Amino acid sequence: MSTEAGSPLKLIRWRPKKTFNGTKYDFSIDKKETRGPLMKEECKSLITLYTPSLKDLGFRQKMMADEETMSYNHAWGGTIPFPKETWHGWYDFWIVEHENKRYYRYLKDSGGHFIGEVAYHFDSDKNIYLADVIVYAPYRKMGYGSIGLNLLCNAAKQNGIKQLYDDIAIDNPSVTMFFKNGFVEEYRTSEIVMLKKELSASTLHSGCEVGNVN
Repeated sequence: MSTEAGSPLKLIRWRPKKTFNGTKYDFSIDKKETRGPLMKEECKSLITLYTPSLKDLGFRQKMMADEETMSYNHAWGGTIPFPKETWHGWYDFWIVEHENKRYYRYLKDSGGHFIGEVAYHFDSDKNIYLADVIVYAPYRKMGYGSIGLNLLCNAAKQNGIKQLYDDIAIDNPSVTMFFKNGFVEEYRTSEIVMLKKELSASTLHSGCEVGNVN
């Protein structure tokens, strides 16, 4: 038996109902016995930010090599090589010696699955902090991009950052997600749209649970 994705499977019991003519049975649903996968809104509330270990970088390697996941990057070559021999240097730069100029975390669900990454870094040429949000292709169209973006904005604010930017390819549909989450257009060129968000007290949108920002 199968049900639609996200719909719990409800157990149906035979329950006796007595009448003066004897006993008859009818179907009724016992709400206490509802079973099945978490609904989408429940899943969303359980997303946290996770600092990966060196060995966890296999997930990032898998994402960077996945054509569907990296389709947004087609203007700059699509997939990105991330060979294991580069992990130590990358990890030291982004995680160990970040100098408060770089921030990198995985998005992790309540089942311990990695579903994407969020990051920001200081661009010394533009003198701004640029955001990065990537959701692994199998987890897209579930609202995780917005959750990750809001968690990233909250972490940046806690780290003393006042504005967060992102330069998105002109044909990248994710620009809509940024607009829905409080970013505004600063300018655009023939190649990119530059977006900006002021990290005010209302950084997090309603309905978005704050995960760990360690």
